[in-house]
Parts: sequence; C-alpha cells; structure tokens
Amino acid sequence: MNDDAPDRPDDMAPTNGEADETPGLMIGSQYIKDLSFENPQGPEVLASLQETPQVSIEVHTNVRALSGGAHEVTLFVRGEAETDDKTVFIIELTYGGIITVNITDPEIVKPLLLIEAPRHLFPFARAIVANVTRDGGFPPLL
Repeated sequence: MNDDAPDRPDDMAPTNGEADETPGLMIGSQYIKDLSFENPQGPEVLASLQETPQVSIEVHTNVRALSGGAHEVTLFVRGEAETDDKTVFIIELTYGGIITVNITDPEIVKPLLLIEAPRHLFPFARAIVANVTRDGGFPPLL
C-alpha cells in the first residue's frame, strides 16, 4: 500500500487519475429575504377569538442562477388564518439560500435545486413562521 494514498476502500478510489466528483450540493448561507406579519383586527381578534380559525398555507420554490456556478434557492411561504369573514392573521416569508452544486448534468442539477435544496431550507423557514405567529399572539403555525 502506498503511504501517500488516503485510507479508503478500492471501490471509492478515483479512476484514471480523476478527482472524486461525488454529486451533491453545498448550502453556503441562508437568510430571510422578506418577512411580513399582519394582524389586521388588532387586539380585538385576540379577545374575541372563540373558534379555531381556518388556516391556508402555500409554499413555492424558485431558483435563480448566480455567478460562479452558485444558485439562489428561495422558499415563499404564505399562511392566512380566517374566522367567519374576518382575517385573523397573514404571514409571508421569503427565505433564501445560496446553493452550489458540484455537477453540471442538468438532469441531476434541476432536482437537486428544486427538491433537495428546499428540503434542507424548509425546517429553518418553518421555525421562523412558527416563532413569528407565536410572537404575534397566536399559537405557532406549524
């Protein structure tokens, strides 16, 4: 065995002198791009809320190419709670991440950016939505 070679099984060793290019993604940074919370009824809704409001949630993803092979992946989360004909609260969050993929095959890159990257970003966006709705005086929106 060569002392200069890393210790790894032969089936993981690079072939033909090529570097190991395991497909994957790297999340560089994550950030809140836009955040809005509205309680249009103010304290009246908190005092008069008798029933559990109907809550609707939308989640959308978007990918934008950046320089150097990086991509901005954003999650847009919108939640709205209503009771009778009154809006209880509205929350909108755009949460982003800078994602770098170390492969070029579009058949693999597209699902990584549209499925895998948002899957990794979602728990952080979910926590922000839960905290903001709780801090707004309502049960956390999970």
